[in-house]
Amino acid sequence: MGWIWANLDKKGMNAVQKLEKKLDKRILAMYPDFVPAEISNDELQEIQKLEQELNVDLVAVVSH
Repeated sequence: MGWIWANLDKKGMNAVQKLEKKLDKRILAMYPDFVPAEISNDELQEIQKLEQELNVDLVAVVSH
């Protein structure tokens, strides 16, 4: 799903992949108001922190 990375540079891609491994979830680019029930508040906070760092909207939607 290469389109997910269209707005991220290599550093941003690596940061997202690192968080994916940590949470054991795939992180997909989605609308910012879409938050699935499958992620915990702690996971959501980590994702939101990375969103702010990278200035991109992310949301974890699929378990590995």
